[in-house]
Amino acid sequence: ATSGPFECYIRSRGIDLYSNSEYRNLVERCLSPGWELKTVDCSNQLIISYAQDIDLLLEHRHTFIAKFGSEAFEELEIELKSRQKWLELGFLGFVLFVVKQASSR
Repeated sequence: ATSGPFECYIRSRGIDLYSNSEYRNLVERCLSPGWELKTVDCSNQLIISYAQDIDLLLEHRHTFIAKFGSEAFEELEIELKSRQKWLELGFLGFVLFVVKQASSR
């Protein structure tokens, strides 16, 4: 394996990249000539998915508690709601990075 900007960055800082733009800039620096990067922000879809999961959990609350206990229910509910809120506030994101060969014009 060759050492590139991404590997050097990760080794020096860890995996704590703080924004989508940091990821994008880092990946772009690693691209070979003739390749391009596209991004798709899927955060809104994930917010909707968390809302659906929370609704489903609440709908089946009694069944879940009977099988796993109230403590497990509360932990899962808090976790789902926390992640949803972090997404809504922009502290968490879900972005798809697509690298493809640049088209010649």
